[in-house]
Amino acid sequence: MVPGPPIGDRLTQTLLLIRHGDVEEAYRKRFRGRLDVALSPRGEAQALSVRNALRKESVDAVLASPLERTRKTAAPFCATPELSEGLLEIDFGLWDGLTFDEIAAQWPGQVDRWAAFDPTFGFPGGETLQGFGDRMEQLRKALVARPEKTLALFTHGGVVRMLICKLLGLDIRHYLLFESQVGSISRVTLFPEGRGVLTGLNDISHLKEEGLE
Repeated sequence: MVPGPPIGDRLTQTLLLIRHGDVEEAYRKRFRGRLDVALSPRGEAQALSVRNALRKESVDAVLASPLERTRKTAAPFCATPELSEGLLEIDFGLWDGLTFDEIAAQWPGQVDRWAAFDPTFGFPGGETLQGFGDRMEQLRKALVARPEKTLALFTHGGVVRMLICKLLGLDIRHYLLFESQVGSISRVTLFPEGRGVLTGLNDISHLKEEGLE
C-alpha cells in the first residue's frame, strides 16, 4: 500500500466500511458477537466479489477485525491486513450463540432495556451500550488521525452502524437505523474539520451482479 499525503495536505479522507461475508448456516440467526465463526461457501464467494469491487478504489491501508470471518473476507483483497481489536463486534457476552427468542425467554427485562436503548444497559457478561459507543469514539479518533487518504475497514455490522453515528456526529441511539448486510460496502467522506458525510450505505451492487446478495 502507498502511504497517503500528510494530514495537513489532505483535503478529504475516505473510509470504506466493509461488513464480513455470510457465515455458516448454523450461526446466521444467532448472536455472533465475539464468536469466531467461519465464512460459508457463499461468504467466501462474497469476499471475492468485494475484492473485485475494491479494485476500483485507490486504497492506501487495509484494517480488519481479528476474527476469522473478517480476516477471510479481507484476504482476497489483502492477505495481511492490519488487525485492529477496535474493529471487533460488540461483545454480547452470554448472549453469543443464542437466538433472539432464546434470549427473550431467559432475559426479558434486559431485552426491554436494550430495546429502550438505555445506555447503561450491559449485555450479560459483555459490553454496555455506552462502552461500545466509547470504543467506537476511540476508533474514530484513531482513524481520522491516520495519514492515509483511503482506508478499507473489514468489520462487523454493529461496528459499521455505530461508527457511522460517530463519524456523522449522531447520537448513538440511532445506530440501528443504518442497514449493513453481509458483504456490503458503506462509505464515509471526512473533511479536515472532522465533518463526516455518508456517501454510500450498504452497497451490495457487486453482489447482485453475481447473484450473491
